[in-house]
Amino acid sequence: MSLIYVRFWHEAPLNRKASLNDMQVLESLTNCPNRTIAKAARDTFSQHPWYFSEFLVGLSFFDDRIAADVRIWTVANR
Repeated sequence: MSLIYVRFWHEAPLNRKASLNDMQVLESLTNCPNRTIAKAARDTFSQHPWYFSEFLVGLSFFDDRIAADVRIWTVANR
């Protein structure tokens, strides 16, 4: 489990990467072979989505990993 989480923990202080990292860690947990641990981690992690607000998700516009067309789609679907 630490092999999944270490990259995301390291990038945690970079608020512009938070939204995409959170989605990627949830996807990684979905693909984890140990279903019991993955379910416990997903359940715990999903109790803390407060930062997915319409105000804070705007920080993801500064993440260079997100394509321009995704940013345009996000603004259009406000």
